[in-house]
Amino acid sequence: MIGDVRGSGLFIGVELVEDRKTKHPATDETEEIVERCIERGLIIDAEAPYITRKGDIRRNVMPIKPPLIISKEDAERGLNILEEVIKEVSDEFEIPYSKG
Repeated sequence: MIGDVRGSGLFIGVELVEDRKTKHPATDETEEIVERCIERGLIIDAEAPYITRKGDIRRNVMPIKPPLIISKEDAERGLNILEEVIKEVSDEFEIPYSKG
């Protein structure tokens, strides 16, 4: 499900795909992950489209951009929520989960 993680520092993007070989975007799954993360207190904004070099518009990249003053504990809590939700959704949609 995790196709790519890119960025630097605290500002990264997690791309979710249905198939890591074809890189087919996991758009519906991304929407479900965002909703569940919000329900658990982790705010992730995947509404902004990701525009590929070919001009395709996708909504399968979740930008992770915590405040610069985030504590280590809060960062770990957020990552734990994200990992838990991605695993749940990948199981439900029958897409292999991978940490990348």
